[in-house]
Amino acid sequence: MSDAMKKKLWILWILLGAVPGVVLWLFLVKAGYAGEFAGVLIGFGAVALYRWSGAELKYSKMIVGAILLLAIAIITNQLGYSLDIYNKFAENWYGAAGNEFTFGDAFTTVWDSFVVKNAEGMRKFYIEAAIQGILCSLLFWIALFVYYRKLDELENGEGE
Repeated sequence: MSDAMKKKLWILWILLGAVPGVVLWLFLVKAGYAGEFAGVLIGFGAVALYRWSGAELKYSKMIVGAILLLAIAIITNQLGYSLDIYNKFAENWYGAAGNEFTFGDAFTTVWDSFVVKNAEGMRKFYIEAAIQGILCSLLFWIALFVYYRKLDELENGEGE
């Protein structure tokens, strides 16, 4: 792949860089731990692949990347809670009763029960996990983006 093509696909590199953090987040939730702190890996991976692509470190691209990572963290939080509900209820409750409980059902149940209806006070936990994941992701994305931008300026003699 040519350098010019790598630079043009900068959004793809941000998305692909976030994948290991998303996988770790979902794995930690499956294991019963707070997965949102894997957001650090989301931000780190995104900035690492962005930097690897050689795309210019413009603040406008940092903002677009931050919006993408914000969306990724929100979606991953929803997926984590949905997987948890699906794994707990699909076989034990619904399977025993002979009913089918799909992942789509779990996805909508989490949103409807936790966020909209605040069943058993879960809205607080859901929103806190989302905020922690977002902050962890953006912390590394923004801090490292600014760091590499300043580093490049110093190396090129622009920051003197």
